[in-house]
Amino acid sequence: GATAEDLVDGPVAVANDAPNPFPLGPTLVTFSATDATGNTGTATATLTIVDTTAPDVVAPDDQTVLADGETTQVEIGLPSVNDLVDPSPSVTNDAPEGDWYPIGTTIVTWTITDAYGNTIFATQTVTVEETIPEENLPPSVTSDELSITVDEGSSASNSGAYSDPEGGLVTITASIGLITQGEGTWNWTFDAVDGPSLSQTVIVTATDVQGAATESSFELIVVNVAPEITDTTAPATVVGEAVVELEGSFSDAGTADTHTVTVDWGDGTVTEAAVVQGAGSGSFTDSHSYASPDSYDVIVTVTDQDGDTDLVTITIGVGWTGR
Repeated sequence: GATAEDLVDGPVAVANDAPNPFPLGPTLVTFSATDATGNTGTATATLTIVDTTAPDVVAPDDQTVLADGETTQVEIGLPSVNDLVDPSPSVTNDAPEGDWYPIGTTIVTWTITDAYGNTIFATQTVTVEETIPEENLPPSVTSDELSITVDEGSSASNSGAYSDPEGGLVTITASIGLITQGEGTWNWTFDAVDGPSLSQTVIVTATDVQGAATESSFELIVVNVAPEITDTTAPATVVGEAVVELEGSFSDAGTADTHTVTVDWGDGTVTEAAVVQGAGSGSFTDSHSYASPDSYDVIVTVTDQDGDTDLVTITIGVGWTGR
């Protein structure tokens, strides 16, 4: 403290105009002392108050987010800052530019500095977790009928339903035939041109956009239909050893079938007629000469490649002039 000494009075009390408390920075303090006769002496001193206390800081909460790319933008917030003297300390951090964080853990360091250079640090952890894709579930598909039986030459049909657990796009295909697809339903058609060769297991497949697939199957049974002789032309009577000309036509529901035609002339002779094959139809011709007069029952048989047949019988009378 300050002291004063008087030549006559000796030690004299000292007064001052110091504030209480002192503000930050320099303060000029005047000291004064007065002796018993009223003589006053003064002296001054400058007292400087320096702030050496760092601010208080609480870092923002740690953040954990799921990645939405190679880098992910994260809102990390601001620290809570309080300083005894400076109402607005400087607040900075070393976060990535734009707050775009890579996958993994990043330590963000906050730096708080007040106006008098007092600095404190705080850290915050930002974790970006790699997104684990959800498991894709396959679509489902069902068939309304498990077995379809049709005659050859007919159109087979079936229908069913499908769905996708994630509600995604589903494509329906079939191993044979034509699929038309609706909202959660499918319809299938197939031209069964030949039986039983086209009998088979039909597989309907539902495939989602990620390639996951499910199958449903049903049995297709195509029944062979026997051919039918539609026309047979031959003379009712002939004379002598004249050649009998026979011709006719047939049809078949199986447009892919092939056919043979045999003619039993009734006299022990069996021949194979010439056939002109069409798709689901055909014609035939044959000829024969008889060796003796009689009435002959001629049997014409058409056979498809599956062994089914049709036959007709016609009667031809053979006369003999001069005998």
